[in-house]
Amino acid sequence: PPPPHHSIRDPAAEDVVMPPTKRRLTEGRHYKIIAGPTCEPMAHRLEKLAPERFKFFPTKWSKFPDSGMDDIDLGGFEPENQIADSHVLFLADFHCNDDMMAQFHALVSLCESFVSSLTIALPYYPHGTKERKMSEGEVATANTIGRMLSSLPCCGRPIRVMIYDLHTLQNRFYLHTNAIASLHSTVPLLLRTLKSEVPDEVAGPITAIAFPDDGANKRFGKPFVEHGFPVVTCGKIREGDKRIVKITEGACKGDHVLIVD
Repeated sequence: PPPPHHSIRDPAAEDVVMPPTKRRLTEGRHYKIIAGPTCEPMAHRLEKLAPERFKFFPTKWSKFPDSGMDDIDLGGFEPENQIADSHVLFLADFHCNDDMMAQFHALVSLCESFVSSLTIALPYYPHGTKERKMSEGEVATANTIGRMLSSLPCCGRPIRVMIYDLHTLQNRFYLHTNAIASLHSTVPLLLRTLKSEVPDEVAGPITAIAFPDDGANKRFGKPFVEHGFPVVTCGKIREGDKRIVKITEGACKGDHVLIVD
């Protein structure tokens, strides 16, 4: 009988048709996913995109009716423990204090569950905008949350905390010891989108990038310039009691402008 048919993978062809992010998504370490209350849709999408790498275990997030305190039942432990000795990806969302504290309860428990490694994906770090104090008595919440993450129980290697476009780069040093920041950016994805977008029938394609202040330009401007986009920088100018936003550098008359901050 003829030999069974086997599909032949052509790596060169895959490089052409598959974006680099897709290759990275489907190749690599296998993760067990635990997700915060608002992140479960993302967990389902990850598992659907790359089932060979990601396995999602839903968690029961509830509260005791008499006290209002958290009653959490982490997924992946029943009927048999599939979390111990595995690499765990925790999808976190710190959008409010109540949900954040519930997720810290879960993170402490995971650290004490003999996992091989723990990665926290925290796409948006909302406390990053309060990283300093201008007078005594002010609380720099970026510091306190950084301390809480850094004080999670040790699970062998440091916990990797993945954050996208952190407000200020020096924020990363608030995380240390048991939790280390891993910084990422969505700018490459934005650039790919701008290259592939279908131009608006009225306005046309994006032809210039604007930044609301000099700090944003210094942080994100270079890759846009390297890809040929004209860059405009704005700034707040005081005129009496008014604060007016004006262009301080560059020009965008007649351009279809995208504001990046």
